[in-house]
Amino acid sequence: MRKDLVQIVCCPVHKTALKLDATKLDDHGDILEGTLRCATCRFDYPIEGGIPNLLPPEYHVDEVKAKKVAGEKPKGKVAKEDPAPKPAKPSKPTKAAKAAKGAK
Repeated sequence: MRKDLVQIVCCPVHKTALKLDATKLDDHGDILEGTLRCATCRFDYPIEGGIPNLLPPEYHVDEVKAKKVAGEKPKGKVAKEDPAPKPAKPSKPTKAAKAAKGAK
C-alpha cells in the first residue's frame, strides 16, 4: 500500500481518518505490513502483503472471536451482537383463499 493512500482511506463504520502504524516497508517505502487504526471505534484494520483490509469489524472473524474468548465485546456500532431474530408470525388466510376454501 502506498503511504499517500492513507490520506484518502477512512474507517468504513465512522468515516473518520485512520492512523497508520507500518511495521514492514519495501524498498520504495510502500507499506507491506501494519495496521490502520480508527480512533473512534479503536479497531485496527490490518495491512497484509501490502493490502489493507477495510472490511467492517463484524467481518473480521478472527478479531471478533478472539475478543469473545477473552470476555471482551467488540468495539464499534456494527460489531455489536445482533439480537435474536423475532419468530415469524403465522400469516392470515387471504380473502381469495377463504373464498376458494368455501367454494369446495
